[in-house]
Amino acid sequence: MEPVLLLVASGPRTPEAATALALAAALQEAGHPVSLCLLQDATLLALARSDRPLPAPTRVYVAADDLRLRGFTVDDVTPGVQVTDHGALVDLMTTDGVRTIGVL
Repeated sequence: MEPVLLLVASGPRTPEAATALALAAALQEAGHPVSLCLLQDATLLALARSDRPLPAPTRVYVAADDLRLRGFTVDDVTPGVQVTDHGALVDLMTTDGVRTIGVL
């Protein structure tokens, strides 16, 4: 099955975030390897204290700058979340063979 990268920019309590997490779970159930790229306010989903669990075994990426701009550090994220820079996120979005879907 084709790998899918979901881009999410909406905060944890928005309908868009709920849709993205439900879509990730449905795609995984259908057999797609799924990754989440959390941008802007969606970075709050990556925090260890978030009340919205991320679907496992989804790979999750978050930009260090987005965390910093919201007053958080690498130490605040859920174990297993990969903190990276925007350049690496762009590389993920443009990887051959990966379908990128924006659920902003």
